[in-house]
Amino acid sequence: NSFVALWQWGLGESLGFEGYPGWAGNPNIFGCFLVIGLALAIAYECLLFLPFIALGFSLIQSRGSFLAAGIVIFIAVWRRFPVTAVVALAMSFVIGIELSVEHRGVGILARMGIWQDTLNHLTLWGSGFGSFFEAYPSWPLHTNMTLMRASHAYNDFLELIFELGLGAIPLWILMIVALSKESQARLSCFAFFALALTYSPLTLPILSQLFAFFLGQAARKEQVYASGGGNWSILVRLRNHYWALVAP
Repeated sequence: NSFVALWQWGLGESLGFEGYPGWAGNPNIFGCFLVIGLALAIAYECLLFLPFIALGFSLIQSRGSFLAAGIVIFIAVWRRFPVTAVVALAMSFVIGIELSVEHRGVGILARMGIWQDTLNHLTLWGSGFGSFFEAYPSWPLHTNMTLMRASHAYNDFLELIFELGLGAIPLWILMIVALSKESQARLSCFAFFALALTYSPLTLPILSQLFAFFLGQAARKEQVYASGGGNWSILVRLRNHYWALVAP
């Protein structure tokens, strides 16, 4: 996909987006896959893939993806290399701010408006699963809104709390606490959490299925394989993780 985006850059064809989406159709979706790929490459020590991931990041101009990548790197290396972790996180913020300034902050202002409006309509019991799309246009006041209709809250935590109620907060906390155990899949789960801060990866079927897969793998009491073993063995190990989960 990075090479497809590079080809689009060569043609100067961004399909109307700020960045180049590749075959993902949207730079933000492409950015989600890049962040997940970064987490996998670090967790499984597949450093050969990092140049291709870096190429993709240089083309997407997705602020949320840069921030999520910084968070992933911070979580991955802060114990062994705390200075590197802080620098990576700071750089991700700087890049995000720079892109926001370059594009006059339209995207981030609109999302902040959506977050504010959603916070104003949180209830104890929620409004029902999947109700955000229909509920948002019915609100009398919309802050900093540049779109006619917001399909999602651009924050999965906030959207699910709006739909399922304030009782969903302890569930998120318990899920994060459960991921305190060391595992290869844990970093990929945190990558989803980081992406969910400014986007809606869990509303996309393929990404939500990947999250469920990695969450199940992180919950396993024993890991199928230890880390290491070469750059290309990741495919074999992921296959074995999958069969270990679905096998009776």
